[in-house]
Amino acid sequence: MISAPLSETYGRRFIYVFVTSIFILGSGFAQNLATPLIYRLLAGIFCSFPLAVGAGTILDIWSSKHSSTAMVLLFLTAFLGLALGSLVGG
Repeated sequence: MISAPLSETYGRRFIYVFVTSIFILGSGFAQNLATPLIYRLLAGIFCSFPLAVGAGTILDIWSSKHSSTAMVLLFLTAFLGLALGSLVGG
């Protein structure tokens, strides 16, 4: 939830691309086990902003005619992923 207020200042695209890329690259170039664990922890802390600004992003991308369907799909995947993850994984 640290990056969500920053998206209002610097814009959503900057936060989506720059902040997320730092942690993905850091985890991808890791040389030992501790490094990806730290980068994944920081990614969880800093990259949880789509839950807060996801609705604003959808309204930026789609027109008002299609944004309601996109909004439903966004929140449906957020909640059904948790509910169906153990069922599919099991």
